[in-house]
Amino acid sequence: TKSPGVFLIPIVGLLALLDFFRRERPFQNGWHFDRLLRRWGWPLLLWGLIGVLCFILFWPAMWANPIEALTKIIAAAQNYAEDAYGTSRVFFDGVIVDNGELGSEFYYFYPLNYLWRTTPVILIGLAAALIAIILPRKELRAEDHESSEPPSRGRLLSTLSPARPRDGGGEQVNQIPWEETRFALLSLLLYALLFTVAISLGNKKFDRYQLPVYPALDLVAAVGWVEAALWVKRTLRPTSPTWTFLSRIQVPLILSAAVVAQIVLTGLTYPYYFSYYNPWMGGPRKALEVMLIGRGEGIEQAAHYLNQQLNAGALNVYSWYNRGSFSYFFDGESTHMPTAYQWSKDEVKAVLDADYVVIYVHQWQRKMPERFLDYLAPQTPVFSFSNNGIEYTRVYKLEHNAELTAEPTYVKADAQVGEPILLEGYSLPKREVAAGETLPIVLSWRALQAPEESLKVFIHILDEAGALAAQSDSEPVFWLRPTNDWEEGEQIVDRYYIPLPPELPAGTYTVMAGMYRSSGERLPITQGGAAAGDVLNLGQITLKAQTP
Repeated sequence: TKSPGVFLIPIVGLLALLDFFRRERPFQNGWHFDRLLRRWGWPLLLWGLIGVLCFILFWPAMWANPIEALTKIIAAAQNYAEDAYGTSRVFFDGVIVDNGELGSEFYYFYPLNYLWRTTPVILIGLAAALIAIILPRKELRAEDHESSEPPSRGRLLSTLSPARPRDGGGEQVNQIPWEETRFALLSLLLYALLFTVAISLGNKKFDRYQLPVYPALDLVAAVGWVEAALWVKRTLRPTSPTWTFLSRIQVPLILSAAVVAQIVLTGLTYPYYFSYYNPWMGGPRKALEVMLIGRGEGIEQAAHYLNQQLNAGALNVYSWYNRGSFSYFFDGESTHMPTAYQWSKDEVKAVLDADYVVIYVHQWQRKMPERFLDYLAPQTPVFSFSNNGIEYTRVYKLEHNAELTAEPTYVKADAQVGEPILLEGYSLPKREVAAGETLPIVLSWRALQAPEESLKVFIHILDEAGALAAQSDSEPVFWLRPTNDWEEGEQIVDRYYIPLPPELPAGTYTVMAGMYRSSGERLPITQGGAAAGDVLNLGQITLKAQTP
């Protein structure tokens, strides 16, 4: 159902052509096009027609406007192949790729992804199948089949197949030559390899694009398990009546154990099957360091939590995966969170005016949107949900009490920072706080000119000896309104909530503030027409002893 599925067409055609040359040997026996059409052409044509029919029947867009739908598919596929995720970040193998282009440098994306997503049962089966393919083996004879002793190197399918009557009486072994089985296995492996190489050529890589490989390799693994079970049966000879009985059922026992193990590995992840990651690779916890996690599963738990809050239907929530995974379950109003690294001032205001924000696992994996996540980092989520060792979602409540968010009463400053910026005033809503609490500070900036560079604001809280007790270094408005985005004459209300370490002793502390360039150089401050150094004293606060 994804556009990379188009690669199936030439790959299956190539495999059919290889089978034709292997069976017919046209350069030796001559070209029989009628046989080619009958034995290879019609099956391929039927396969293609079934595919086209499913494509049309199960995608209603093809009922309404097939030309436009196909055009969009082709255009999108070309765009993804060339430009990957556009400006969206992607996380893979422990690194963040800012442009999302997983090109030739990440050639190992799909092999590594397969190892993470497959199971030990499949890997054991694949290893057994490869051994069976490589090792030579003898042909199974009818007398071997009739003997009570298993043949030394019997063929898989002929050993398991029932006998078929001869025309003249007696029995004839229903044999499928091992060479036929081996060619089928090699064809499936070649199919998996070619498809993986084909989808690796594009810059955009997603684990789901590799889905057509799994059933093919599962079939190979199944043959490997049967071969392994038969090898055990041939190797462990019966030495007692009890062992003779067990030897008769050991093949189905081994195969049943493999199936049960596969079922258990699946069941452990219920009901979020995407949370499965190969335990041999480190399991879900290790996968968080390597693979991009999450397809929306688990975020509905955040909706269930919010539905339990007072006036849930009136809540305003910003969420990832809003359309569907979250909105279908949430009773209130939900909006999709902006994804851009730098938000506009209107987007900043809208998000900060929300009641709650819901953050999803691959957002903090990709640090997207990074500046808003930096703002949330020191805060404690009111709800989080984990499954199978993976924390999927966090819910943060955005405080809107009058003390912290209402328009503050400013202390007039009129301090010019550098050439283009004026600190009109500041507010310390709390002059008396306790260790471990959060100190709110509000700065009111005005752009005298449109700043050309991105500046950082520092706020230092010094103890009576002048030592640094707490600090904040960030771009204005929680990293969301960089100064080079300010317009001339614009006023910026810049709020800070600085956590005070719980181990701070009681006493008097001084709050200092200023701005500095990316080089670390502080901007000079002018106040009342006179130079005032490079830091402004915002006054003192009293730190109370922490209540036990």
